[in-house]
Amino acid sequence: MSKMDELCRNTIVWRVLLSLEENRALTFDELARRVKGSRSSTHRALQKLLEYGLIKIDKEEEFPFRVFIELTPVGVEVRRRAADIEKMLVTKRVVEETGKH
Repeated sequence: MSKMDELCRNTIVWRVLLSLEENRALTFDELARRVKGSRSSTHRALQKLLEYGLIKIDKEEEFPFRVFIELTPVGVEVRRRAADIEKMLVTKRVVEETGKH
């Protein structure tokens, strides 16, 4: 299975990728709330995205020891393309449901 196949089949990975924003790091807690996933499933998704080089993770060395997640340049491009695919799928579903082109 290709990396893209693996990413597409894992909905939490997809949701995490689409929840990240360009030029803005999110804390782990903020991201977990956005994707409405458990902490463990969000952590696993982040590990996959990190493995593929789509995100970078920075940890504060002082209290409150937050973890920040940010897209890499490659991650930004993959996220843009994923967002385009999501828009196409939504449009296709609307057309099918309404019968309008």
